[in-house]
Amino acid sequence: MKIINLRSVLLVIILLGLVFAPQEPVLAQVAKAGVFEDIKVQPGAQFELPVEVRGVENLYAVDIEIRFDPAILQAEDADPNMEGVQAGLSTFLEAGLLLYNTIDNQEGVLRFAMSQVNPAEPVSGDGILLVVYFLARAEGKTELEISFLEASDRYGVEVVLEPEDGLVTVSQGAPIINATSIPTQDPGSVILIPTLAPTEIPTQAPTEIPTEPPDEGEAEIAMAYPESKPEVYTAYPESQPVEPPTTVAAEVEEGAAQASRSILDYWWAVLIVVLVAGGLAVYLWLSKKRAVG
Repeated sequence: MKIINLRSVLLVIILLGLVFAPQEPVLAQVAKAGVFEDIKVQPGAQFELPVEVRGVENLYAVDIEIRFDPAILQAEDADPNMEGVQAGLSTFLEAGLLLYNTIDNQEGVLRFAMSQVNPAEPVSGDGILLVVYFLARAEGKTELEISFLEASDRYGVEVVLEPEDGLVTVSQGAPIINATSIPTQDPGSVILIPTLAPTEIPTQAPTEIPTEPPDEGEAEIAMAYPESKPEVYTAYPESQPVEPPTTVAAEVEEGAAQASRSILDYWWAVLIVVLVAGGLAVYLWLSKKRAVG
């Protein structure tokens, strides 16, 4: 009998283990959007803040809101030809229909919403969406919070993006930034969609109806007889109230009462009739008895 080589057996076991070993699932890459790098600047410094997207697929429209501390940072306008303060549109998305591009330095809120239009194609991968131009006002730290984030593809299907918050530190010991300028698109290339503000409906005050002054003659009479009051006259002062119509039952009852009163008034005539009838009956009875006897 042949002796099995121990080294060959171990090699076979190792190969079988590699073949049938459970495979760990490959985690899918999560798309993110926001501020990916913390920034440190000195007070009074001007700097560019990129708002990026990473690992996205088929991105066509985006709606994002970023909040910051206005006591530490103030945004500067990227488009002086438009009213208000705006961020700069970078080159990742093609300029299209712009719904919002506003920065409120009082509240510390940036709102941007835009969609590409045909024939632009959806974009995938990594890139810069916006460029925000900030001025460091005072020392301190402020979080760049992504308070709202939505995205979609060309057909309006949601593209899931995970928000990525950033941090800006303003201090005297921060290094001086000598970064190159981030390219942006011409602001005039977007199609601005005006948002309608609610219209106030004016309330109309009630109109006073002027009353005519009294006639001079009536005024003199009222002054001459201040306690006099107009008399009330009735058309028929002596008229009696109209009795309700008599019903048929009432008429029958009244006729019966009248008939009973008439019989009682002539009782003697009734008595004579009764006596005559009684006498006639007695006479007929006696005549019949004689005839039989």
